[in-house]
Amino acid sequence: MKDDLSKLFRVGKRYKLSTKFKELPIKTQLLLSWSDPSSRLLGFSGRCALGGAFSPGADVYVETEEGRFARCKSVSNSGEIVLEFKELTEPPEFIRRKAVRVEPEESEPVFVHLKANGVSIRTKAKDISETGVGILIPRNDKSAERLISLIQENPLLPFELEVELPRFGTAHAKGSVRNVSLSEEGLYIRVGFEAEFSPKDQEKVRRYVLERQRQIVKSLRML
Repeated sequence: MKDDLSKLFRVGKRYKLSTKFKELPIKTQLLLSWSDPSSRLLGFSGRCALGGAFSPGADVYVETEEGRFARCKSVSNSGEIVLEFKELTEPPEFIRRKAVRVEPEESEPVFVHLKANGVSIRTKAKDISETGVGILIPRNDKSAERLISLIQENPLLPFELEVELPRFGTAHAKGSVRNVSLSEEGLYIRVGFEAEFSPKDQEKVRRYVLERQRQIVKSLRML
């Protein structure tokens, strides 16, 4: 049974919208100016300085008056933000994070050197925060096979992580596998690590994340 949009949302009321851009959570509060239950569309208006994050195709979560979350797809962000309602769901992972996560700039990659049980792999970071780092490895790469084999043999295996940060030096951490997943295209394997940095190295990561956060926000304002 489909959810009734007319019961979930009221035209003329303001709602909190959340999405992410390069892993950075972007939140705003906008007025629901119209809705079309038959086509499952919602139109939001109001000033949104970071509206570029709500570009067509982006996953957007709208918090209802009851505190539930509606997962939507952005249809348009030209003039107003138009969303297509998909389903009611739990709060997305990026909203529940304890630490801000960002994607490195492609032209200034963050490299991660991970070691465990004689296996040594150096690859680019997909994302990073003060408490963890995610890496992407091509699915058909031999290093991916070795890493997955290690994890399958011992999911609790500790890793030594060396995170090479542009302009802030190398941060060392003790790591453990948090999750393993396929990229949307199925071409890459993403491995997420919990990372325990020393206070000194955690400060390096914090400074990098803050700088990258400012860069991402600046790029959004230019869209």
